[in-house]
Amino acid sequence: MVQHRIKQQSKDQKLHNGSNMRKDFERIDMAKR
Repeated sequence: MVQHRIKQQSKDQKLHNGSNMRKDFERIDMAKR
């Protein structure tokens, strides 16, 4: 449940910050693996 909320937050911030947030998101994705 919390993870879903974080994902939604990231989506909203991505709209604001664009590629900057996307880079962050990709880094987090790589760290997960």
